[in-house]
Amino acid sequence: MTVHNFAADLDRENVEAQAPYWEHLYRQWFPDLIHMTIAPRGSLAQKQGIDRTLTLLDGTSVRTQEKIRYTARSDFLLEVDSGHGTGCMLDLCQADFLCYLVKPNAIAYLWPVAALRKEWGIHGPAWLKQYPTRRANNVTYSSINLAIPLSALPAPKVARLLRCEMRAPRR
Repeated sequence: MTVHNFAADLDRENVEAQAPYWEHLYRQWFPDLIHMTIAPRGSLAQKQGIDRTLTLLDGTSVRTQEKIRYTARSDFLLEVDSGHGTGCMLDLCQADFLCYLVKPNAIAYLWPVAALRKEWGIHGPAWLKQYPTRRANNVTYSSINLAIPLSALPAPKVARLLRCEMRAPRR
């Protein structure tokens, strides 16, 4: 049984957040991007599910949550029970968009959080019966994730990266 360490996983995410490939991705979706700000570790924004804020040319701020999948799969893991209640995406997340990067495939998906919540409201009970769950055991709690096929979700915006853009910064 794998035991996850939330602090270690968060450290890894914070290192990944510095990688240059994020700018390549976001510029594909938001060509008028002028600035990106990473939410500091432990900040209120990060606790609200906001990993990055994008500033567009017209002054609009776009808040994103970023999820990285380190194995190639054709599903999305939606946290349905955080061990402390409803999963972040379904309840606490204040981001406007979810960016889901599947690193081995060098492909990323972008969904409006509101669209994912709407689909959950419509299909959630059926998905719970239809799709497998994955338990993520952490040091002090366990969370439950539902493995939803990407094809069952609303059509995302898709961006691809060149392999050379995938290099993460070193710790």
